[in-house]
Amino acid sequence: MDSRKNYALAIAGIIFTAALLCCHSASAESLKQTVSELKPLVLHYGANNLQWNGQDLLIVRGKFENGNAWGGDAYTVLVKKKDGSWQLVRHENGGWEGVLTTTQPHTEEDSISAVSFLIPKKDTDSNITALYLLTTHRNYKESPINIAPATFTLDVVRPDKDFGIYYFHKLESESSKARYCNADSAAYHELDIPLPGDGTEFPCAND
Repeated sequence: MDSRKNYALAIAGIIFTAALLCCHSASAESLKQTVSELKPLVLHYGANNLQWNGQDLLIVRGKFENGNAWGGDAYTVLVKKKDGSWQLVRHENGGWEGVLTTTQPHTEEDSISAVSFLIPKKDTDSNITALYLLTTHRNYKESPINIAPATFTLDVVRPDKDFGIYYFHKLESESSKARYCNADSAAYHELDIPLPGDGTEFPCAND
């Protein structure tokens, strides 16, 4: 009797594991499919003025310097409301700090966090119908030079239903299939996001 029970539990475990793997694969393919229908929005430092479904939208890109490798780029997104005021777009789980979107390039060779603003492929860079944000973050344990898995998170800017407050609303989140020493490399290899700068990929320091 015990052997039959153990056999049944083993079969149930196999089925559960297979279901998880299936869902994981489907989720990864779903994220890749969504991103494949989008293209990167080219942003310069300073103010980037866009039209978003008839509304003025502003993306400000600046550089955060602190004298060491822990600086990076910071972005704020603002939407002009009908009363003429500019509302800051914030991440759903953030307060005042949630209005900033930041990168952590570290030494660039071992980028920790990278972001890409994306728009539908049919849109132009100045007149857009939707604004997405792809964040790639490497979950290293001890040192940024360590090869580690990455997490991809895709958000879209939209107002909430109650007050019309604009948020980065999370659509999908998925772990990378492989491990990487650079966040930009992870987004490039798994989601076809172009590498920054001249497109050169940094080799891993541990290779």
